[in-house]
Parts: sequence; C-alpha cells; structure tokens
Amino acid sequence: MQLWKVLLAVGIDVVAIASLDPSSIARNETSFPKSPVAQQPNCKNPQTQPEMNVCSRLDYQQADRKLKQTYDRLRSKSTATSRQQLVNSQTAWIAFRDSNCEFQQSFFEGGSIAPTMLNTCLSDVTQQRTSELEMYLQNKIPAPISANLQIPDRNLNQIYDRILSKLTGQSQNKLKSVQRNWIAFRDANCKFEVSLARTNSNFCRARMSEQRANSLTDLNNRFF
Repeated sequence: MQLWKVLLAVGIDVVAIASLDPSSIARNETSFPKSPVAQQPNCKNPQTQPEMNVCSRLDYQQADRKLKQTYDRLRSKSTATSRQQLVNSQTAWIAFRDSNCEFQQSFFEGGSIAPTMLNTCLSDVTQQRTSELEMYLQNKIPAPISANLQIPDRNLNQIYDRILSKLTGQSQNKLKSVQRNWIAFRDANCKFEVSLARTNSNFCRARMSEQRANSLTDLNNRFF
C-alpha cells in the first residue's frame, strides 16, 4: 500500500506547509517550521508524523546533493554551447519540479502529512533527474518505445485529459501549470540533448513524452 494511503487510513491530521524557493540552478532547499522532534530522529524507523516529515526532508536533501554533484560533472564536461543549453534545461526542470510537487502535495493540503508528501515527491523527481544526467555523462541515451512522435504524444494527451477531467477549479489550473512547465522543460532538455549527442529532437521528445505519460498514469492510479 502507498505510504500516503497508510497514513490517511490511521487518521493523521493535516497542516499547511511552507512555499518553495526555486532560486538555485541545481537544487532547492525547502524550508519548514521547526519540528519538535530531536535533531537526529531515528529515520530507519520513524514513529511519529513529525519524525517522518524530518526524515523525508533529509532524504530529499541527500538526493539533492547527489543531483548537484552529477550536474556539476556534466556541466564541466560540456562544450560552451551545450553548457548553456544544460543551464536552460536545468532551470526549466526546477520550475517543473516545484509546480509538480506543489500540485501533488495539494491533495493533502492542511494536513500534517503534507511535508512528507512534498519531500517524497521532490526526492523522487530529483532522483529521476539525476539518472537522466548520469545517462548523458555515460553517453547512453535510451531509445523511445515508439520513434513515431505522434504515438507517445497522443498517449500523453489522453492520460492528461483524463486526469484533468477529474479535477475542478484551482486543481485544474495547477495541473495545467505543471504541464506547461513540463513542456518548457522537455523542449529545453531536448535542445541540450541534441547539442550534446546530435540526435533528432523528435527522438528525445518521444522518449520524454513516454516518461511523462507513465508518470501521469502513476499519479492517476494513486489519487483517483
């Protein structure tokens, strides 16, 4: 069972969380109110929601440090043109990451579980980005399942529209904002990929559309 379902099942309360500060290029330290738990909680077996919140934040910070290390390595090995494309891609990714995780934590807005859900999302997305950057470092760019961009693009639009139809008001607007940020990230990242590997941009767009469709499918299964 998903962690958030377990916590909701036992009736954990909810509190608001602090907003994100997307000021850095490669990482973002999220600020939360001071927790009443000890400075070094037992993160191998956290027993309380405050402990889970702190431990999830530590997990995210660890993932964030690894991302920065990988990003710096890739940037140092890139040409001047590719380096600027990488900066553009990472900047666009940060906007997508923050809006995406804010959207996901909004399902728990007002609850004590919200910081954990936000940090879990940030950690997962950061680890995925690190894997992508490591892929570029190793010059191992996987092929999309379908080289025909129309197929993954159509599949992506279908799952996106399905989720959008289940939302109302601000939730719809938030998802639309997430998707706009993802499109900006996809376009910037594919420009970097082309400058790095001289591949066809549709190759990159198809692969990223497949990944995004998978992420939305997972989101649909978890929340609806």
